[in-house]
Amino acid sequence: MDKHLIIFIKKPPPEALEEHHLENYLHEIQHVASITSKVNASKHVYFDKHIENDSFFDDKIFQKKIHKGTHSKQQLSDALKESFGQWAKKVVFMCSDDRNISRTDIEIVFKKLDSYDFVILPKLNRCISVFGTTFFDNQILNYFPCDKKDDLLDIIIMLKSEKIKYCISPSIFCDYTQFGSTKIHPHAGIDRGVFREDIDGYIKLKQGEFSVIDNQIKKGQFTIDMNSITCTDIEDAKSNQKLIKHLKSPDFFGVELHPTAKLVLTKSSRFNNNQCVVQGDLTIKNKTDVVKFLVKRDGVTFKATIEVDRSKYDVRYGSTSFFDSLGNRAIDDIFTLEVNLFLNY
Repeated sequence: MDKHLIIFIKKPPPEALEEHHLENYLHEIQHVASITSKVNASKHVYFDKHIENDSFFDDKIFQKKIHKGTHSKQQLSDALKESFGQWAKKVVFMCSDDRNISRTDIEIVFKKLDSYDFVILPKLNRCISVFGTTFFDNQILNYFPCDKKDDLLDIIIMLKSEKIKYCISPSIFCDYTQFGSTKIHPHAGIDRGVFREDIDGYIKLKQGEFSVIDNQIKKGQFTIDMNSITCTDIEDAKSNQKLIKHLKSPDFFGVELHPTAKLVLTKSSRFNNNQCVVQGDLTIKNKTDVVKFLVKRDGVTFKATIEVDRSKYDVRYGSTSFFDSLGNRAIDDIFTLEVNLFLNY
């Protein structure tokens, strides 16, 4: 068969020794086995040290193998070489630890390989969940394992520089960007990563400067007015005011002590097809962390979507990064800024 699906069984985390963590770990594997069993492809499951004959993967459906290499890059290299050595024309890779993946997701990646050489299915935190490829290149392996959002952006930069035809499925960068003033999407989550409800609002830029020279962003510095936070989704005035007050409180952004936030652009690729990748330093509550994002240009309008991990800025309320056992009171660490800039010549 010219389509191969490679599945790596992830090692159980140390905390899996506890019963409820082990149950989650096994549930993830069971989910992946279930959704991949009916995918129309030759399916290859790789175990670390020994093949688990009593695993969720049916011997009649899945070919079970043991990793030869000792580290993840070598293991991935060996698996890809073996599949392409068996005359595969499309190879899709995934791990066993993502319960949010569906059979349809995987089939879409295979389908898009008809038109693209490399297809990426990212997780919500912009790590790579699944990727598909029509070729083998050791250079790509330098970016794996992709377990940080910066890794994903570095892969995109590499694919662009090598002029490899790629796409992101779903289009996490291209399809939901909506730069305008600055729009906020804090994600309130129940069972983090499984259910989320977005609450939208706006925040104003107090001042800034931005310049493009020779098809590249050369300067960008923006001051954000934290006192200007508004919510557009809650119609009840009392509830709306209560939310805004809470967002400005020390539990969240501590606006009284930190009335402004700041974004300074530090690096930018050249525009290619009116898109470029930008890196900058974002400061909130006197804490600074690096953010990377895609900028889209349309005439004098520049749009970007910036995902911000609030735990990096000591915004602790309802964060599982600081508190355990929050259950359905947990609030996702990630909020999204949608930015619209208009150059005034």
